[in-house]
Amino acid sequence: MEFTSIDYANYIRYLAADKYYTSLNNTQVNKMLFICYGLYLVIADGKLFNDDTPKAWPFGPVFPRVYKRFDEYSGASQTIIDYINANEQIKELTSFVVDKFYSWSAYQLSEWSHQPDGPWYQTVYGDGTQQPKWNREIPDEVIKQYFTPTKQ
Repeated sequence: MEFTSIDYANYIRYLAADKYYTSLNNTQVNKMLFICYGLYLVIADGKLFNDDTPKAWPFGPVFPRVYKRFDEYSGASQTIIDYINANEQIKELTSFVVDKFYSWSAYQLSEWSHQPDGPWYQTVYGDGTQQPKWNREIPDEVIKQYFTPTKQ
């Protein structure tokens, strides 16, 4: 079964609703999906899905397919829920992200994504000497580097 960004976004929404009775908006889902995507790059050394890549939009990282197809009432199908629940690594990763961020507002998540050392900022501003560049793909290597824990 090919797992898509939209399937994964709907699973994030399902978990927030099922565990916390919370409805997530488009911005919240995109930011949590970005966090899951980044953590998975580190943990599994591969992509969580191949159908969409994060882009640097004004309010932070966005997966265009997820953003464009977001529907307030869409949910994860039982097939997707069963598939993810059977994959312990993805299930735990998603639960970790939803548990930590379900109560963060869209504004708080956007602020987090705009940190100067973060992948979005590096993609938009580069070394800080040029004008912002929007709608650029955020490179996986930059994302992976950001989410890789530093050794102390």
